[in-house]
Amino acid sequence: MASETPPAPRWIPILIALIIGILVGHFVRPREGRENRTFTVNQSVTVGPPVAAVHPDPIYLHHGDTADWTLIDPSGNIDALRALYIDVDSPDLFPSSTPVPNSNPPRYRLPCKGPHCSSGAVQSGATIGRTYKYWQMAQGASGEPVIADGHIIIVKP
Repeated sequence: MASETPPAPRWIPILIALIIGILVGHFVRPREGRENRTFTVNQSVTVGPPVAAVHPDPIYLHHGDTADWTLIDPSGNIDALRALYIDVDSPDLFPSSTPVPNSNPPRYRLPCKGPHCSSGAVQSGATIGRTYKYWQMAQGASGEPVIADGHIIIVKP
Protein backbone atom coordinates (compact mmCIF):
# COMPACT_ATOMS: atom_id res chain seq x y z
CA MET A 1 0.00 0.00 0.00
CA ALA A 2 1.52 3.22 -1.15
CA SER A 3 1.14 6.22 1.04
CA GLU A 4 -0.57 9.17 -0.63
CA THR A 5 0.23 12.79 0.18
CA PRO A 6 -2.92 14.57 1.30
CA PRO A 7 -3.92 17.52 -0.93
CA ALA A 8 -3.00 21.01 0.30
CA PRO A 9 -5.86 23.00 1.75
CA ARG A 10 -7.53 25.29 -0.82
CA TRP A 11 -6.87 28.45 1.18
CA ILE A 12 -3.06 28.25 0.92
CA PRO A 13 -2.84 29.47 -2.73
CA ILE A 14 -5.27 32.29 -1.89
CA LEU A 15 -3.12 33.34 1.07
CA ILE A 16 0.04 33.28 -1.06
CA ALA A 17 -1.65 35.41 -3.77
CA LEU A 18 -2.84 37.88 -1.13
CA ILE A 19 0.66 38.26 0.34
CA ILE A 20 2.18 38.74 -3.11
CA GLY A 21 -0.47 41.37 -3.93
CA ILE A 22 0.24 43.30 -0.74
CA LEU A 23 3.99 43.27 -1.38
CA VAL A 24 3.62 44.37 -5.00
CA GLY A 25 1.21 47.14 -3.96
CA HIS A 26 3.62 48.33 -1.30
CA PHE A 27 6.61 48.58 -3.63
CA VAL A 28 4.80 49.84 -6.74
CA ARG A 29 2.63 52.59 -5.19
CA PRO A 30 3.70 56.23 -5.62
CA ARG A 31 5.67 57.62 -2.72
CA GLU A 32 3.94 60.21 -0.55
CA GLY A 33 3.93 63.63 -2.13
CA ARG A 34 4.95 62.39 -5.57
CA GLU A 35 1.51 61.48 -6.79
CA ASN A 36 0.12 63.21 -9.86
CA ARG A 37 -2.52 65.41 -8.30
CA THR A 38 -5.38 66.57 -10.46
CA PHE A 39 -6.92 68.77 -7.77
CA THR A 40 -5.97 71.81 -5.74
CA VAL A 41 -6.52 72.60 -2.08
CA ASN A 42 -7.61 75.89 -0.57
CA GLN A 43 -6.10 75.95 2.93
CA SER A 44 -7.99 78.11 5.44
CA VAL A 45 -5.79 79.66 8.13
CA THR A 46 -6.96 81.53 11.22
CA VAL A 47 -4.83 84.21 12.88
CA GLY A 48 -5.56 85.28 16.44
CA PRO A 49 -6.77 86.43 18.74
CA PRO A 50 -3.12 87.11 19.58
CA VAL A 51 -1.39 87.63 16.23
CA ALA A 52 1.15 84.90 17.03
CA ALA A 53 -1.62 82.28 17.22
CA VAL A 54 -1.96 80.67 13.78
CA HIS A 55 -3.85 77.50 12.91
CA PRO A 56 -2.75 75.32 11.20
CA ASP A 57 0.96 75.79 11.69
CA PRO A 58 2.84 74.91 9.58
CA ILE A 59 0.85 75.18 6.37
CA TYR A 60 1.53 72.41 3.84
CA LEU A 61 0.87 73.32 0.21
CA HIS A 62 1.51 71.80 -3.22
CA HIS A 63 1.97 73.68 -6.48
CA GLY A 64 -1.40 75.18 -7.49
CA ASP A 65 -2.84 75.17 -3.93
CA THR A 66 -4.04 78.39 -2.29
CA ALA A 67 -4.22 79.71 1.26
CA ASP A 68 -6.66 82.18 2.80
CA TRP A 69 -5.94 83.86 6.15
CA THR A 70 -8.63 85.31 8.42
CA LEU A 71 -8.01 87.42 11.53
CA ILE A 72 -10.26 86.46 14.43
CA ASP A 73 -11.15 88.26 17.66
CA PRO A 74 -11.20 86.85 21.23
CA SER A 75 -14.79 85.61 20.68
CA GLY A 76 -13.71 83.55 17.67
CA ASN A 77 -15.47 85.86 15.21
CA ILE A 78 -13.94 87.67 12.26
CA ASP A 79 -12.06 90.69 13.63
CA ALA A 80 -13.59 93.58 11.67
CA LEU A 81 -11.77 96.19 13.80
CA ARG A 82 -8.25 95.34 12.61
CA ALA A 83 -6.63 94.83 9.22
CA LEU A 84 -4.54 91.74 8.47
CA TYR A 85 -1.38 91.72 6.34
CA ILE A 86 0.64 88.69 5.26
CA ASP A 87 4.23 89.05 4.00
CA VAL A 88 6.29 86.17 2.57
CA ASP A 89 10.05 85.91 2.17
CA SER A 90 10.19 85.04 -1.53
CA PRO A 91 8.64 86.33 -4.74
CA ASP A 92 8.61 82.84 -6.30
CA LEU A 93 5.96 81.46 -3.94
CA PHE A 94 2.77 83.35 -4.87
CA PRO A 95 2.33 85.32 -8.11
CA SER A 96 0.02 87.83 -6.44
CA SER A 97 2.65 89.05 -3.94
CA THR A 98 4.13 92.52 -4.35
CA PRO A 99 7.42 93.87 -2.91
CA VAL A 100 7.15 95.67 0.43
CA PRO A 101 9.07 98.96 0.10
CA ASN A 102 12.11 99.39 2.38
CA SER A 103 11.80 95.89 3.89
CA ASN A 104 15.02 94.31 5.07
CA PRO A 105 15.25 91.41 4.46
CA PRO A 106 13.02 91.73 1.38
CA ARG A 107 9.38 90.81 1.91
CA TYR A 108 6.50 90.36 -0.49
CA ARG A 109 2.93 91.23 0.54
CA LEU A 110 -0.13 89.19 -0.37
CA PRO A 111 -3.42 90.83 -1.38
CA CYS A 112 -5.44 91.61 1.75
CA LYS A 113 -8.73 93.34 2.44
CA GLY A 114 -9.61 94.08 6.06
CA PRO A 115 -9.26 90.90 8.13
CA HIS A 116 -8.77 88.62 5.07
CA CYS A 117 -5.73 87.77 2.92
CA SER A 118 -5.56 85.40 -0.07
CA SER A 119 -2.42 83.93 -1.56
CA GLY A 120 -3.50 82.89 -5.02
CA ALA A 121 -2.07 79.63 -6.34
CA VAL A 122 1.41 78.45 -5.37
CA GLN A 123 3.57 79.02 -8.45
CA SER A 124 5.08 76.08 -10.29
CA GLY A 125 8.47 77.76 -9.80
CA ALA A 126 8.22 77.47 -6.00
CA THR A 127 10.99 75.20 -4.75
CA ILE A 128 9.77 71.74 -3.77
CA GLY A 129 10.75 70.87 -0.21
CA ARG A 130 11.75 74.44 0.66
CA THR A 131 10.54 76.05 3.85
CA TYR A 132 9.14 79.53 3.23
CA LYS A 133 8.70 81.98 6.08
CA TYR A 134 5.81 84.38 6.44
CA TRP A 135 4.82 87.14 8.81
CA GLN A 136 1.30 88.03 9.89
CA MET A 137 0.51 91.58 10.99
CA ALA A 138 -2.66 93.00 12.54
CA GLN A 139 -3.19 96.75 12.47
CA GLY A 140 -5.93 98.46 14.42
CA ALA A 141 -7.25 102.01 14.40
CA SER A 142 -4.22 103.19 16.40
CA GLY A 143 -2.06 102.51 13.36
CA GLU A 144 0.73 100.57 15.07
CA PRO A 145 0.88 97.00 13.65
CA VAL A 146 1.34 93.94 15.84
CA ILE A 147 3.70 91.57 14.04
CA ALA A 148 4.44 87.87 14.60
CA ASP A 149 6.81 85.72 12.60
CA GLY A 150 8.36 82.31 12.46
CA HIS A 151 5.39 80.55 10.91
CA ILE A 152 6.23 78.56 7.82
CA ILE A 153 4.83 77.33 4.56
CA ILE A 154 6.28 74.12 3.21
CA VAL A 155 5.73 73.35 -0.44
CA LYS A 156 5.35 69.59 -0.62
CA PRO A 157 6.50 67.65 -3.69
